[in-house]
Amino acid sequence: MLILGLTLAGCGGTATPSATTSAAAKPASGRASIATIRFGINGQVPSSSYIWLMGDAGLFKKNGLPVELRGMTGQAQTNAMVAGDIDAEVHAGIALVLSAAAQGTPLKIVGVMQHVYDLQMLVPNSITSPEQLKGKKIGSQTTTSANSMATRQYLGQHGLQLDRDYSLIVTGAAGSEAGMVAQLLGKQVDAIAVTQSAADQVLAQGGYHVLVDFTKTDVRVASQALVLQASFVKQQPDVTQRLVDTMIEGVRYFREHKPEALEVMRTRFKLTDEAAANALFERQVQVLSKTPTVAKADFADVLASMPKDQPQLSDAQLDEMLDNRYVEDAVKRGLTNY
Repeated sequence: MLILGLTLAGCGGTATPSATTSAAAKPASGRASIATIRFGINGQVPSSSYIWLMGDAGLFKKNGLPVELRGMTGQAQTNAMVAGDIDAEVHAGIALVLSAAAQGTPLKIVGVMQHVYDLQMLVPNSITSPEQLKGKKIGSQTTTSANSMATRQYLGQHGLQLDRDYSLIVTGAAGSEAGMVAQLLGKQVDAIAVTQSAADQVLAQGGYHVLVDFTKTDVRVASQALVLQASFVKQQPDVTQRLVDTMIEGVRYFREHKPEALEVMRTRFKLTDEAAANALFERQVQVLSKTPTVAKADFADVLASMPKDQPQLSDAQLDEMLDNRYVEDAVKRGLTNY
C-alpha cells in the first residue's frame, strides 16, 4: 500500500493556548511516553485542510500527541484500519467504516467533525429538479462512498430508488473525484455529488449547475468521523481524550486563523485562485462542527442505504461502536464555548 506520510511530532508553529486536560488525563509533566499515533486522513481533498493545519501549527505536539498524518484515499484508510496499519483516522465516507465494523474490525467512533455532507450535486443545465434524474446515470466513487450515500438518501426523499429509477456508475476509489468529474464532462453520467473544489472545476466549463447543496438539506450524516482502533481506546483513554480535545481545538484554530488556513490550501492543494480558496475556507467554517457529538441518529440513513449483499451492522454492534463520552467530557470543560 502506497502511503504518503508526514510526521508531525517535530512540527513547530504557533498555536493557541492549550485546552484544559481531562480529569482522566495526566498533566503534561506526568504524561507517559506514547508511541507514534498513525493517523489516516483523506489527503486528496481540501476539506482535510484543517487537519493539515493542526499539524503545521503544532497542535498535536503541544498536547503531547506524537501524531503521524498519513494522506490516502478513503478506501485506503479503511484497508489500513482493517489491517491495523493505522491507529486513528478521520473518515468522510462513514459507510466504509460501518462496513469494516460489520465484518469484524473492532472500531470506536469518538467524534464526528461534520454532521452534513460537504457535497454539491452537479447536473447539466437541462436538468432542474431531482425528479428529472429518473432513468439517468449518476457517477460515484464506490457503492459505499459519501457520494453514493448522499445521492441515495436525497433522491430517496424525492421518491427515486437506486436500480429502479436510476443507475449508479462507479468510477473506482483510485481516481477519487477526478474520475467523477471526467465522467460528467464526458457525458457518460448525468449527475455527480462532489466537494466544492471539484464542483468548481465543472462549473468553470459551463453548461452545468448545482442542483442541490447538501449542506442546505435535512440530510444528516456522521461525516469526518474520528475513528480509532477499539484496542487503542481501551488501552489509552487519556490519549483518546487528548486527541478529541485537540480535534476540537483544531476546528477553532482553523476558524480563527484564516491566513494560515489559506496558505495550507495553496501549498497542499495548489489552489491558486484566491476567490475559490476563500469560498472553500468559508464553506469549511460552515460545515465543521464546534461540538463533534456522536449521535446514533446520524448513522440511521447510511445504515439503511448499505448494500444488502454485504454484512450488516447490528443495532447492538453500533451501540458498542459509538462512544460520545470524550466529547461530553470536553463540553463539560468548556472547550466548545467560543
